[in-house]
Amino acid sequence: MIAVIGATGLLGRPVAEQLLNDGFRVRILTRNPVFAKDIMDNRYEYAFADVRDYDTLHEALEGCSMLHINLNTDHDSEPEDVLHEGLANVAQAAEDVGIEKISIIAGDWEPDPNHSWDRRAAFSKGILALEAGSVPTVLWQATWFFESLDYFVLEDRALMVGLQPLTWHFVAAADFAKMVSTVLEEEQWEGHRRFTVHGPEGLRMFDALKHYCNLLRPDLPVEQMSIADVKTYAATHEDLQWLDGFADFMAVFEKHGETGNPAAAHKLLREPLTTLDEWCQQQLA
Repeated sequence: MIAVIGATGLLGRPVAEQLLNDGFRVRILTRNPVFAKDIMDNRYEYAFADVRDYDTLHEALEGCSMLHINLNTDHDSEPEDVLHEGLANVAQAAEDVGIEKISIIAGDWEPDPNHSWDRRAAFSKGILALEAGSVPTVLWQATWFFESLDYFVLEDRALMVGLQPLTWHFVAAADFAKMVSTVLEEEQWEGHRRFTVHGPEGLRMFDALKHYCNLLRPDLPVEQMSIADVKTYAATHEDLQWLDGFADFMAVFEKHGETGNPAAAHKLLREPLTTLDEWCQQQLA
């Protein structure tokens, strides 16, 4: 039995589906099992768990041999509570119930508990807490995903937030899901492993968004604004005030780009990595 935390998320659901299709039994750990079952289906088991509460984790993980984590915060949670203390709880509960291996997705960056961005600092501390434990781990250091391009689609336009001058090797969530399943199918391993996850072609974000819209949303104009202009725009549009926080999030990616080498992870794929054009064609189909 494989437990999955964050299975209803953008990147968690493809992993849960791949694991199920590959013959694993999957238990979804969630704070809202009713909601999760509504958007998933009856093929999964469901258990209540909150990473901030050790006891719920311990109970939900009973009977599982492996765990995959796709963890995020919501508007009511602080990064330190979820991404640091929450992962420390996961590490302890996993060890106590006898989990054999843990898989977790993060970004293409090296853990730095002193990072200036509080979310990355908290997540770094959480990752290091997992790696300090006795349960073997795989850390997926992933770049941007094609599925994330939909974040930039507004009601009347597609808006690239920031000048975003860096190059990113976007990856398809389905390819990543196959990597996770492949690793979890392996026999036991010792210690902790890290894999960089990149797609096959380098693209600037604005170019990727334009191609995405050209094929999948051809009626939408595609625009780009600086971080400062987006924040000004958000301040003058009440229904788009959420863009202010999103602009702060995107500002990080104007300065901090990809750092890892994906060669080791590429060897895990069962088929060639998907390009943006191929991924768009799959969505059309």
